[in-house]
Amino acid sequence: MAKSKSASQKRPVKARGTIPAPKTAPKRNFVPIHRRRPVQAAAAVVVILLVALIVWRVLDARGEDRKKERAVERFDNSVITLFTGINDTVEAMSSDPAQYGAGALAPEEFLPRTEEWVENIREVNVSLRAREVPAELATAKALSVNAILIYLDAAKSFRLAGKLGEGEARIEAIGHGENLMAHAQSLVGLYQREIGRIKVELGMITPAEAGLDQEIQLPPEEHSFPPDIGQQPGGAPIPVPGQGGDQEPAQEQSPGS
Repeated sequence: MAKSKSASQKRPVKARGTIPAPKTAPKRNFVPIHRRRPVQAAAAVVVILLVALIVWRVLDARGEDRKKERAVERFDNSVITLFTGINDTVEAMSSDPAQYGAGALAPEEFLPRTEEWVENIREVNVSLRAREVPAELATAKALSVNAILIYLDAAKSFRLAGKLGEGEARIEAIGHGENLMAHAQSLVGLYQREIGRIKVELGMITPAEAGLDQEIQLPPEEHSFPPDIGQQPGGAPIPVPGQGGDQEPAQEQSPGS
């Protein structure tokens, strides 16, 4: 009997301990997050916005600084102009009262001059008060206004002396006015120092140019005011407020120039 062909075809026997061939997963194209196009585009936009913001802040800060510089320049120039306008008044107040006290000026000649001094200084006081300034200049404005007020008090004291007859009261009134003149000049020096400090902070001038390295001089309680005080050759008074840092001691300064 012939053998069947199907009976002779047996399955191969698997040897013990053999490992089945590993199955490989299909290959995936994985791209890191930071290399994905949408992420890169978003990051680029953020960087551009940050750079633009930084540039804007820098330009804005420079614009603010320039605005402050212009405000300082405008105010200081206005103070210089106003004080220069009473140069003749301050010069006369530093000489005429002493001449009046010595009898070189008659009361009917001296008294009208004092009335004119009061009016001239009062006009400057009104103009200074009307100036609008930013917060950074509030102290400088206050110093300039206080200096003018003390000059005004000095003029009033001289006016009182013009109304008094000869005697101790007249001499006392003149001496009081001279003290007020010296104290006003001290405040002018403090104004110069304050405006210089602000200019240094804004980078407009150096501390040496502002005179910040100089010691603040305190005025004496009693001050003799000779006719030629504060005068330079040719009769020109010492510098007005805001003109640089080569300042004389505070009690020797005059606002007129």
